[in-house]
Amino acid sequence: MRSQLTYTERVLNIWAISMILWSFYRAAFQATLGVWTDEIIAKPVIFLVPMYVFITRFEGTPFLKAVGLKVKSLWHELAIGGLMGAIFFLTMLLLSDSHLFIDTKLIQWIILALATATTEVLLSQGFVLERFLKHSKNVFTACIYASVLNFFLNVPLLFTTSGLTGDFLLKILAIQMSLNLALSFLYAYRRSVYAPIIIKAMYLLSIYLVM
Repeated sequence: MRSQLTYTERVLNIWAISMILWSFYRAAFQATLGVWTDEIIAKPVIFLVPMYVFITRFEGTPFLKAVGLKVKSLWHELAIGGLMGAIFFLTMLLLSDSHLFIDTKLIQWIILALATATTEVLLSQGFVLERFLKHSKNVFTACIYASVLNFFLNVPLLFTTSGLTGDFLLKILAIQMSLNLALSFLYAYRRSVYAPIIIKAMYLLSIYLVM
């Protein structure tokens, strides 16, 4: 009987810990603590602490480099992220039945979107996908698996957020999966999280503005 876990199984265990804790958190509090508490405090702790411990203790590598936070070609990455992010931003606005709503809290929504995107991309692309790519000979398969795992991470939030129901929820689910695939293949090509963070932040911002 095999007694030791493979490296990939260890990585999946870290993802599973975050997934389970996040699911329990969303089920227990039902967004009653407020979106700022959820996205600025709870999510970073639940998503980033387990992988930080894994990277620093098990892998013994510097955390920033291990999750794709590289400063090389930073402006190029931000430009790519801005262009692709605009596509998802406009797509979300066009598919929404609601009107674009902009108020004095726009700066707060931008900060919230960036914080949420950073946390989710670091876990899904910077941690999970990066390790899938290192230990897989098939980039396509690695990206598909990472995208599906990322999708499941978003399920607890999507199904416990007021206002996300019916056809709008189905549209969000479809766009979310398309976004995950785009982020994964982009990361596989660039091996940097900056562009994926900007893209996801712009997508999240569009959701905040139409809800």
